[in-house]
Amino acid sequence: MTSQKKNMFFHNITFCVWNIDGLISKHHDKIADPLFLQEIRNYDVLLTETHVGYNTTVNIEGFNYYPICRPQSANSRYYGGLGILIKYEVRKGIKILTNTCKDYQWLQFDKHYFNLNTDIFLCLAYIIPATSFYADQSEDDTLENIEKDIIKFSQQGSIILCGDLNARTGSEPDFIINDVNDTHIPMYDNYSCDIIQEKRCSYDMKVDSRGKQLLDLCIASKLRILNGRMWGDSYGKYTCMKAVGSSVVDYVIVSEDLIADTLFFHVADFLSTLSDCHCKLTFGLLASYSPKNKEQDITILFPGKYIWSETSTQKLQDTLCQPNIRNSIKKIFGLKI
Repeated sequence: MTSQKKNMFFHNITFCVWNIDGLISKHHDKIADPLFLQEIRNYDVLLTETHVGYNTTVNIEGFNYYPICRPQSANSRYYGGLGILIKYEVRKGIKILTNTCKDYQWLQFDKHYFNLNTDIFLCLAYIIPATSFYADQSEDDTLENIEKDIIKFSQQGSIILCGDLNARTGSEPDFIINDVNDTHIPMYDNYSCDIIQEKRCSYDMKVDSRGKQLLDLCIASKLRILNGRMWGDSYGKYTCMKAVGSSVVDYVIVSEDLIADTLFFHVADFLSTLSDCHCKLTFGLLASYSPKNKEQDITILFPGKYIWSETSTQKLQDTLCQPNIRNSIKKIFGLKI
């Protein structure tokens, strides 16, 4: 982050990524559900599997709604679909890029508006299971197409890939092991070694074919999976709960340079009334912006104070164990920790 931050308001960007298995149905209108509204109100929200069409009106106070809908099926139902809810105060800093596929959508976060080092390109995706009948009918590989976009956008800024990817990666590394320390392999002068070398954790130890593809994408594009790596999810909690078993299939994945600016990542407890089997993911990024407040003229807004509690010691220890913090300490003292 630049030195200009000291003159800016401090409003970090917080996100909610959630497969809700239908936004509105005959039996449940989540837009009118107080619990659902409470769960999303503090975030810039990204939803998957909304199961609605463009003709569905969605009005939620404080948010702009942008749908990406699949065509209606032969049985007059909508499947899949993405719903993006953006708070009014950050809308000017976010550009919704031209959609090229109904299974994912790219957003661009302006570095000047949010006082970032670079623009951030965020991709919200819902990728149908590889075993699905519809997957066999499609000639396109959604993850492969996303990777092509990542190659293009990574030349212009940092990347965030999030959503229900229906990929199981276990705790396999998403980086080249010993890339930093191996001096015996010839490298190009402009070769950038993988900085993050600490493995992540996961309750889900299975790796499937799409999981391997996703790991290859992370390694090739220098992206890092936040699940099981950040404060708030040190153990890699399950994100999908089914009668046949639980798994990790919902992800937030970021460029390696964004790890240091990631404030937290959390997998919420499963709420059966708001999703069929998926947990809500939340994460925050360090940023600052100055939204106009029509009701009052605010000239200075100081960051909130931290109040030490009984759990603060453990939180501090967990934070000091994070890869980006360990690397920063190493740089300062020049010692192995």
